[in-house]
Amino acid sequence: MDYKCSQCGAEGVKLWRQYNTFVNYIQLMCADCAAKDQKEDISTMTPDGRYTRKEYNIKSDQIRYLVPAVPSDDGSFWGYTSVPQKDVDWWRNLPIRKEKYHE
Repeated sequence: MDYKCSQCGAEGVKLWRQYNTFVNYIQLMCADCAAKDQKEDISTMTPDGRYTRKEYNIKSDQIRYLVPAVPSDDGSFWGYTSVPQKDVDWWRNLPIRKEKYHE
């Protein structure tokens, strides 16, 4: 599986995906492309991938209707509430962006 943004090609960064979508139709997006797609301000995003969602005034790692894309061993993605802690840690430790893709 290519773990890269389907919009800008960013690799080695946190990616988000659609929720409740067959894996063949999932589009992975980096934070900036996901924010643009969802028309969401992520300027308060912290290194762990969470930001303050203004309409609810809560910290979240979901970018509106997109959830963290955490790959599973079977070539799919973990369900949002089923991700093992080691994989949560893996995703949280990825950088948000690399300047090479968003200058």
